[in-house]
Amino acid sequence: MRSSTQPSQSFKRLCKYLGWGNPKGKVWFVGLEPGGDGYTSLKDVVKMVRAKKSLVAPYEGVAGGHVAEKEAQILSGLRSDGDNQWRAYIRDHLWTKEGVVLHANIFPLDRPGTDRWPPQYKRLFGFGAEDWDEYVYWVEKLRWPLLRKLKEEVSPTATICFGSSFRAYFKTAFGLLESVKSFVNEPRIVVYEKERVILTPFLGRRQFFEADKVAVIDVLRRWGL
Repeated sequence: MRSSTQPSQSFKRLCKYLGWGNPKGKVWFVGLEPGGDGYTSLKDVVKMVRAKKSLVAPYEGVAGGHVAEKEAQILSGLRSDGDNQWRAYIRDHLWTKEGVVLHANIFPLDRPGTDRWPPQYKRLFGFGAEDWDEYVYWVEKLRWPLLRKLKEEVSPTATICFGSSFRAYFKTAFGLLESVKSFVNEPRIVVYEKERVILTPFLGRRQFFEADKVAVIDVLRRWGL
């Protein structure tokens, strides 16, 4: 595909900001888009575009939300006494620059058409709600190579990509289309042993179940975490 839409300089800068936490974290959690844990207003986005100069920045504030809860439950569950310690893990460790987690998203903004895609984005970034294909084209061109490069440099022990509906994007972003896969808690958890990547359902209270958590923890333990 050759895009007829050109991204703005602001969009190019935003594509370079991959996420938050520890850029050298040995566990990556990768979502589709910022969503409820990301930008809440156009003002936030403008501030982000102007301020962020690094690929990964410390998380501002205290981690919270369903995704944070599930990430903490997985990581604290690696310890024999950790099942009841996930709240403390959120408070003291999750998404900190000293912690083990990098939280990233393969898209820098929510999907066009959602209520978080205001009409001003056309002016600010070059994409309107009708420009989904062009948006994906430029994210794949500008952002995903940075994700792959950072992953190659850091070599995390595990990369957990969450969200079942858009798994094709995760596979493309991390070069998994031709890779060998296996399943645990089939078909909900997909494991790529060589690449150390796990695909899971969305880390929400109604989407990611106890059996999913146990299956992911078992894989992480087998990988040495």
